[in-house]
Amino acid sequence: MSNRLPGRLDSYAAVALLLGMGNWLTTSLFNFDAVQAVAGRKSVSGRTLYGLIGLSGMYATMRGVRREA
Repeated sequence: MSNRLPGRLDSYAAVALLLGMGNWLTTSLFNFDAVQAVAGRKSVSGRTLYGLIGLSGMYATMRGVRREA
């Protein structure tokens, strides 16, 4: 079991997850997609942002699974 304290990567993942959750919230409540508004519709930068948010979610999930094991 790893007793490692949260590091810089954990902080970045947490920020990306919070931004992603905020985006989902504004999309569901106000039909406003903040990533699309900032990066543009179907742009490479928008796809990159969505990809980073998805990778952050996968990282956080796997980090949690390792902690529980």
